[in-house]
Amino acid sequence: MSASKSASRLDIVMFIERSVSVMTGHSILPPLLLLAVGFLAYGFFGLKRHYVGRRFNVRCPYPGNQFFKDSPRVGRSCVEIRTLTRGLHFKLTSLFEYVRRRRMTTLLTGLGLGVVCLIVILKNNPMYEDRGWHWLFLGGFTLLLGLVLLTLFRFVDGWKDLKRTLDTIALIPMVAAFDRLPRKAATLFGGYLMAANPRSAHAVIPIHVFNQLPQGVRAPEMPNVSPPGRGYDTETLNWLSLQSRHLMSILAPHWPTHSVTDAFGKEVHPDKGEDAQRADGAEPTACATLTWIRPAEDLIAIQAIVFVSQFFIQLRNLAWAMVSGALLLMLAVTLYPFQPEQLLLYGLLGLLAAVATSIVWVMYELNKNEIYSRITRSTPNRFDLNLDFALRVAQFIGPMVLIVGAQLSGGLRALFAPLLELLR
Repeated sequence: MSASKSASRLDIVMFIERSVSVMTGHSILPPLLLLAVGFLAYGFFGLKRHYVGRRFNVRCPYPGNQFFKDSPRVGRSCVEIRTLTRGLHFKLTSLFEYVRRRRMTTLLTGLGLGVVCLIVILKNNPMYEDRGWHWLFLGGFTLLLGLVLLTLFRFVDGWKDLKRTLDTIALIPMVAAFDRLPRKAATLFGGYLMAANPRSAHAVIPIHVFNQLPQGVRAPEMPNVSPPGRGYDTETLNWLSLQSRHLMSILAPHWPTHSVTDAFGKEVHPDKGEDAQRADGAEPTACATLTWIRPAEDLIAIQAIVFVSQFFIQLRNLAWAMVSGALLLMLAVTLYPFQPEQLLLYGLLGLLAAVATSIVWVMYELNKNEIYSRITRSTPNRFDLNLDFALRVAQFIGPMVLIVGAQLSGGLRALFAPLLELLR
């Protein structure tokens, strides 16, 4: 009895010694803590998406089909935009809504995770601690891996719907309005589609355009408005969206008289000056004497950019959620000799490659997109490798490459070893 008690005490002492020696590779605590950080990061980005979905929920500036009885094609395009973005909002802001709408994707993900768990269980051979700790790690690892995979699918699926929305916007016969945006407005509002968020100072531009419109073309009970004193708030944004709906309904009868350039945009030549491009695209139209048409279309174009930017903000949050989750999974696996070690490592490197590929693919597709290209003055439907694209890719891929390279080479452990020894 005395010998068994001594052995039990010795096991406890050895467990404590292994646990506090976090840099030896024998402690179970670092991988468990990294999994906990992974769940905290996923929860943070989830709360952020939920907050943005409520705080920055801008109404669609495109009206319903009932306003386009004489232009059924435009009406169908507007209805498609409204339908796509309504579903997209729920997909990007709610995991449960995405699971409900994509049951087959969720089922296949669950089956794949089941196969991974079965392989790990069959090949698992605890080296130091008993199986209870390994079961705890396996449960957390599987759950976090499932969340990262679902985030990856939401990211790709969300971009596909958003791309269809942008392509449908390009079918509305006022594409030249995106070409006409002044450089300052194009830079400010075009930035919403990549990294920037709406700022209170930016509200001056659409409100200035709105105040140029004659009273006769405004929606009823929509007087002149001033820049909001407390920011670019959702109430102002929705007010401008309702104005845009009304303007589209009275613009539709004039669109058949537009030239092809005014309706669907001119060919953009990045090597030409902006003034030369404006001169090339300046064609007289039958409605040229109606001076309010162009400001009205400019306001709708700006509001369309603000409207779709809310979905780009959500896509950025999804991208950061899957990058942080995949990196923390890889670090957790490499800090302790879980078996099968090589299989887990190669699988997570494949996951990181899939995450990086999906981000680069989305940015590549956005770079080619017609509406985005017209806003940024690049060539539509053609990839333009520029500094802005390289910086956006490096923003997401750079941390992945640095952390993975440092961890696999041992540099990350050497970097944090002195700090962890002090904490010990």
